[in-house]
Amino acid sequence: MTRTRIFVASLTGLFLEMALIRWLPAHIPYLAFFTNTVMLGCFLGLAAGCVAAGKSQRLIGGTPILLFLLMLSAIAVYECSPFLTKLVDVGGQLRNPSEVFFGTEYAFHNDFSKFYVPIEVLDGFFFLLTALVFLGIGQEMARAMVEHKSRLASYAWNIAGSILGVLVFALLSWLQTPPIIWFLAASGGLLFLLFTSNKGHLLLPETISLCMIGLLSCSQMGFGLMSTNKVSFYWSPYYVVRVDPKFNIVYVNNIGHQEIKTLCPNDIYSFPYSLRRDVGLPPAKNVLIIGAGTGNDVSRALMWGAEHIDAVEIDPVVYEIGKRLHPLRPYDNSRVSVHITDGRHFLSSPTHKYDLIIFALVDSLVLHSSYANTRLESFLFTKEAFMDARKALSPGGNLVLYNYYRWGWVTGKIDRMLQGVFGDKPLVFTFPYRPIIKDDEKEGMTLIQAGANDHFNEMFQKKGSYYVSNEIPSIHQPSGFTGPYLTGGHPIKPSLVEMKESLRLPTDDWPFLYSKEAILPPLNLRNIAIILACGFPLVFLCMPSGKTNFTKKSLVFFLLGAAFMLLTSHSIVRMALLLGNTWVTNAVVSCVILFIAFLSNLWVMRSRSVNLNWVFGILLLCLLLEWCIPYRLTGTSIDTTIACVMLAFPIFLSGTIFSRVFDKTQHPDQQLGYNIAGALVGGLLEYACLLIGFGNITMLAFALYGLAWVFTSSNCPTPAHRSTSSRSSDKSELGRESLS
Repeated sequence: MTRTRIFVASLTGLFLEMALIRWLPAHIPYLAFFTNTVMLGCFLGLAAGCVAAGKSQRLIGGTPILLFLLMLSAIAVYECSPFLTKLVDVGGQLRNPSEVFFGTEYAFHNDFSKFYVPIEVLDGFFFLLTALVFLGIGQEMARAMVEHKSRLASYAWNIAGSILGVLVFALLSWLQTPPIIWFLAASGGLLFLLFTSNKGHLLLPETISLCMIGLLSCSQMGFGLMSTNKVSFYWSPYYVVRVDPKFNIVYVNNIGHQEIKTLCPNDIYSFPYSLRRDVGLPPAKNVLIIGAGTGNDVSRALMWGAEHIDAVEIDPVVYEIGKRLHPLRPYDNSRVSVHITDGRHFLSSPTHKYDLIIFALVDSLVLHSSYANTRLESFLFTKEAFMDARKALSPGGNLVLYNYYRWGWVTGKIDRMLQGVFGDKPLVFTFPYRPIIKDDEKEGMTLIQAGANDHFNEMFQKKGSYYVSNEIPSIHQPSGFTGPYLTGGHPIKPSLVEMKESLRLPTDDWPFLYSKEAILPPLNLRNIAIILACGFPLVFLCMPSGKTNFTKKSLVFFLLGAAFMLLTSHSIVRMALLLGNTWVTNAVVSCVILFIAFLSNLWVMRSRSVNLNWVFGILLLCLLLEWCIPYRLTGTSIDTTIACVMLAFPIFLSGTIFSRVFDKTQHPDQQLGYNIAGALVGGLLEYACLLIGFGNITMLAFALYGLAWVFTSSNCPTPAHRSTSSRSSDKSELGRESLS
């Protein structure tokens, strides 16, 4: 029963963590940009719960009640969101912010003399409430591990439960199940922990809370394929998608994302094709559209004569909505090939050479992973991504990007990167026309075209301006260079882009287009301060009798947790570049990391000796080598294999160190708590990538492992001191549990 409790507590904890990371941002405005806050709240709760294992009070009894309060609070915020979004300020989005968050600028008012709520206050509230939910789960897991005869065998069951938690939630995400399924599964795990904790009894408050959790998960968006006032909700692997058929608007996480458009006046989607025709070039035969969405861009490419279109969309639900609801039915055309994958991954190994590549309103409202501060589109707007696009173009081809880039400095970064990659200054058009784009001014719709622009430059030098029709575009309309042929036509020409030389340009190592400079933004610093202010007191209060027994050995566990978190973040980002920045990559890498930790623990259980000095030395050497290697290799199968091995081996060594040290501890509950608390701090240190880039995160892990080595050498016995009876106990325990 002890190992079952470990397994179920670990499974329930990780499964519920992933469920809340998906569910909470769907209800709380703009939380999708800070899902690491939810993850760190889970870490804090598990850490404090482990530390509280020695307390006589059973905290698991309050878990259903706290989870009910968390869900009720989130739904209350959702119901108040039309009013609340007018009061929530996300890093000063209307005051030339240091970081741009899409979707936050529409609702907030301009009068800053009025009362407003900083997003970090809202995040802090849900961070603390999430941590309280996980207290009981952490306590039950730690108590069961203390009761187990073998430290390493208990840790093996802990990892096994975590792996299954990731796999089950990944399966439910792939099936696009609604939250009612998630929370019913999580409630089953909580029910087991409550029964085993209370010796087969379930108290009335716990029963009522579990029932209310089920009811809350059913409400509003809970059923998934559900319609409320003809508004449909769908749960994609990334976020909740809401479709309003009256206005043909697609919302994700309650924020406007896309509009399903037929042909319309001032049609930005048709502009690249009409301009190409009017300078005397033939229609683009092969077209690649990244961020195809509901099909607006695909329908225009078809209308203007494209013979083959590769439409790349990362979200399968958004694609299905477009396939079903778009009135022009672009995805039903045989000339269109749809690819549900990451645009950058497809761009690195394209199937054709393209006359035209379009980055079509590519933006997201969610982080790729809670372990790293990268958005879904982060690696599309880097110097290396534009180099991939240039290689994929046919002779005479063009790369076109358009979006509401919000601020001039964002447009300026793209302009300068494209100029560096293609060698010529790109053409930049603003709608409506503005002669100069300044970095500290707001921007509307902007289209940027790079590549073979000689014909375009010559025509603008001859004609001066191009007249954009205010009427529905047609392939038979007169040339825009002939003048205002239709009433209301307005002239445009390339705009001049001004940008400060000091702004850092995005690369694969620093993929932050929407960060103005390489700094830690004040918003992030305030988030860190709130998390630390909540975290340390909670851990202290959960210590038995309010006394700390934090020793040098505890510091080793703390440092190992922080370093391993940085190593995990680095691995997820690196694999996102190699395999694609998708939810599948995130789930697979998370499972592989846990499985490698399981293998390293198994090796320590079966080995006669593990010399930690050698293991630490090799680990630091691997990290140093990883830091020296270029952040992105060529993408060949050999390079990918080498990169995977180089990422896996340090994780194996790190797991070996933890298992070896954990095997010797006298207080596994306390030390496991400090290790998870270290992971929380490691998650905060990951913010440093905004300042130093992801490559240098490896050196932060290097420093933390180095410190752990110093304190381990002064506290832990040599491996030769491990008795034969101890090794035999581990082996027999593992064998007996494997048979059972």
